[in-house]
Amino acid sequence: GGEGWPLVNSIPSEEVCAFAQHPDNEKYPVPNVMHYCQRYAVDKYFWGKRKTPHDIFTCDHPLLVDVPSDLGSGNYLRVYPNSKPNAKPREIDAKREKQDA
Repeated sequence: GGEGWPLVNSIPSEEVCAFAQHPDNEKYPVPNVMHYCQRYAVDKYFWGKRKTPHDIFTCDHPLLVDVPSDLGSGNYLRVYPNSKPNAKPREIDAKREKQDA
């Protein structure tokens, strides 16, 4: 039970995206299932369960985009989709960026 953020937070920031692509529970134990009940946004990358296409698991749907390997390193700002084009992104701390990456 509980949330897995302490496990994610134990992964060094510069490794979080690469580790997510090839998890090794011997190196860093992580949950086997993530229940995304919120929206997550870092820079131009956004994921929200209500914005996920319903046909995502069909052969006709394109794959999700690969994010930069340093996403979560503390070098990115949060922006939300559907925001005004001239809106200034809000800054977030490195811990939140890593969790949202």
